[in-house]
Amino acid sequence: MPKMSVGFSWQRYWSGLPFASPVNLEKFQFKSWMKQHNKKYDLSEYHHRLHNFLERKRIIDKHNAGNHSYKMALNQFSDMSFDEFKKTYLIRAPQNCSATKGTHVRRVGPYPKYMDWRKKGNYVSPVKNQGACGSCWTFSTTGGLESAVAIATGKLLSLAEQQLVDCAQDFNNHGCNGGLPSQAFEYIMYNKGIMGEDTYPYKGKDGTCKFQPNKAIAFVKDVVNITAAHESMNLTRVLRKQEDSSFSSSKRNSKQHFYLNPITPLFWLTLTYLQITVISLY
Repeated sequence: MPKMSVGFSWQRYWSGLPFASPVNLEKFQFKSWMKQHNKKYDLSEYHHRLHNFLERKRIIDKHNAGNHSYKMALNQFSDMSFDEFKKTYLIRAPQNCSATKGTHVRRVGPYPKYMDWRKKGNYVSPVKNQGACGSCWTFSTTGGLESAVAIATGKLLSLAEQQLVDCAQDFNNHGCNGGLPSQAFEYIMYNKGIMGEDTYPYKGKDGTCKFQPNKAIAFVKDVVNITAAHESMNLTRVLRKQEDSSFSSSKRNSKQHFYLNPITPLFWLTLTYLQITVISLY
């Protein structure tokens, strides 16, 4: 007797119900999303959030139907307009993301055309959530350093972003009001280390410095800055050489609602006023 494979589709199930309609399906999907993310609204806000959700979902569905190197998906921000997201989560004014001076020593290639550290081993830390604190610069710093340590030692650490939020002000960083990875790396170097997230957990708000030198688990020996107008040439050299790398961008785009792995370098560059870790993308 031949074997039969049975699949289940919400769309097919829904279309068989007597009350099925596109509008009811969309409301059902929204309520399922609300339950997943523990969202609750009063009646007036419900319709506003439903409108935002459906707008996001249609953009996502259209994108995923095309031939792209990455997929989009709903996430916890899918009931927000871009203006609301920007006001809540993003730094109010763009920062000068270029380091003040370049110290990179040029090296001769050849360099591989492509490097995906995720496929090389356990070298890329999981995606973290900075919350409503403007601390993207700390996650860029720790992400790069975590990968550099993993490549050098084989051990992937989770480092303390909160330490940078609380302690790196003397290096022209401003906690939840922004900072730069180049200055954060300099802080770690002169501070003689950074603690792990387990001993200095992330709070997502400014606090007093609680650094304990005896609990530092990662260190920076030197800092290399890539300045404006030299990005394409020097960034390739640094990344292919397995150095600790982060990237600062001040582009403005509304795609923050939709990311889903695998994330391509181009897609990450659409995020607004964010410092990001690029070692995880090559």
